Amino acid sequence: YGLTSNLTLTGTLNPDFAQVEVDPAVVNLTVFENFFEEKRPFFTEGADIFAFGSTRTFGRAGQATARYFYSRRIGRPPQGAVPEARFVDFPAQTTIAGAAKVTGRTPGGWSVGVLDAVTPIERARYIDAEGRERSLRVEPLTNYFTGRVRRDLRAGQTILGGMLTAVNRTLDETLALLLHEAAYFGGLDFMHAWNQRWAISGYAAGSLVEGSPERLRRTQAAPTHYFQRPDAEHLSLDPSRTRLSGLAGELSLAKIGGRHWLGSLTYQTLTPGLEVNDLGFQLYSDRHALTTHLSYQEREPGRRMRRYSLDVETSHVWNYGGRPITNTAELTAETEFTSFWTAFVGVRGRPWGYLDRTTRGGPLMRQTAAFFFFGGVGSDARRPVHAAFSYDLFWDVSGEYDYELYLTLNARPTSALQLRFDPGLKLEHDTDQYVAAHPDPLATRTYGTRYVFGDIDQVSLSFTTRADWTFSPNLSLQLYLQPLLASGNYLRFKEFREAGTFDFDYYGTDRGTLQRLPSGQYLVDPDGDGPAPPFTFGSAFGQDDFVFRSLRGNLVLRWEYRPGSRLYFVWQHLRSGDARDHALDPFDDLGRLFAEPAENIFQIKLDYWLGR
Repeated sequence: YGLTSNLTLTGTLNPDFAQVEVDPAVVNLTVFENFFEEKRPFFTEGADIFAFGSTRTFGRAGQATARYFYSRRIGRPPQGAVPEARFVDFPAQTTIAGAAKVTGRTPGGWSVGVLDAVTPIERARYIDAEGRERSLRVEPLTNYFTGRVRRDLRAGQTILGGMLTAVNRTLDETLALLLHEAAYFGGLDFMHAWNQRWAISGYAAGSLVEGSPERLRRTQAAPTHYFQRPDAEHLSLDPSRTRLSGLAGELSLAKIGGRHWLGSLTYQTLTPGLEVNDLGFQLYSDRHALTTHLSYQEREPGRRMRRYSLDVETSHVWNYGGRPITNTAELTAETEFTSFWTAFVGVRGRPWGYLDRTTRGGPLMRQTAAFFFFGGVGSDARRPVHAAFSYDLFWDVSGEYDYELYLTLNARPTSALQLRFDPGLKLEHDTDQYVAAHPDPLATRTYGTRYVFGDIDQVSLSFTTRADWTFSPNLSLQLYLQPLLASGNYLRFKEFREAGTFDFDYYGTDRGTLQRLPSGQYLVDPDGDGPAPPFTFGSAFGQDDFVFRSLRGNLVLRWEYRPGSRLYFVWQHLRSGDARDHALDPFDDLGRLFAEPAENIFQIKLDYWLGR
């Protein structure tokens, strides 16, 4: 609804199904959550105004970066849990009772974005061990707020802005142990450019979360923070804390204009107490980073190349305890030929550093030196049929590797039909896959805990398909389909030998004994006839070889029945399964995939534009 000629009010009820692409299936053996892009039109339309935390730079360190507004938190799967039960009916998503936003730009140069959303109480129904039907709150009544303002001066050469987000929940005794009662974030940002060549930009921000002591203990011990790390003298876990605050910032000086030479120098910081995951997306805290980037670009077409660029980048990341986490140096080259084909190639080197997340709250582990090679080639995108190929290759001195190959094929058989196919192959061998931790005061070299790791081989095959068929300017049909086959094969299990190293002892050869029990667990005697007590790890399926099969798809018919107003008919198809009794066989497992039970969801959504 047009409030004025410059400001628009948009409202929605339950905006969960109108996107074409469902989230891809993934196999995640790490401790970090996966990031999925927002696809709901209510949140994607006009989303640029809510962007905060980026600067004019050509390079930054990923471990010192956070996303401060992540709309996927609104309507996320409920975060509560039910006790052990015979049957559970658990809601897949949290209903969005209502959401509204005001976006626009005033004649005076102010860009404004305000968004507010409310999600109601969600309950899970279950039948307990005695056969009684029960229900339990798994998501509380919650209000989400985001406000963003930005002022353009000097024809956009100077920009000043600010952002504020808030999450407020009404919690019962159970959910108060799991969720923050309140979470706030606020920050200011700026950009100033001069002479059409130089720009300085940055932001400063802070976060505050409040909740019960148990919730704050969980926050401090979560992978984002790991305050319990035994060798992190700059950190301490306080079980009585009911508030946690932190700061974030970035400052960049960049050369953004000139005939050939461009570059930037960027500093980033995330203090240990920063926590924005209630309405943002953050994997790390406790980080400093300094990144340099130098680029030589030729934009004048020549005999063979229309343009090309050569880039050099270095990145240095360390924590607030002064430990170097990772250092990298990268060289890339990119070109577009006169035939409109494109190509790029790059190499990255990483000398040693330290891993402060791999032991999952335990001591530091040494990071081994590694090399990355990446590149790709693409044909003329103006053609009705065009393709692109890319690769990512990784090796480190411990024998770990990761090979990824991707192909993209685009076709326009007619002006009304567009097709895209994205097959992918990933081969991975990990030498530091975390398995378990067992307290033992005799394990003095690892601060009284034995850390079990495994060597594992993984294979992943995917074939994403997209189709867009336009029947008329007002009627279209869109398809998204992603089959995925993945497997994992544990080779050997080993124990982390000493903090600060990348040294391990394999059970059964370097130390102790390893025995598979009928229950599926593993029994370890870490020192044979020595005084260390034996222990078990794993479960019937926890550390088994596995094959995972998945098919996820969406079919959306979109009808714009009047300007700005649309009606969507959505069919979502999901099926998945796993196996423990055989190795991956692509053709056999693809056939088994279509024999798995399917879940079909049908939705109708209405958009109505109240314009004036």
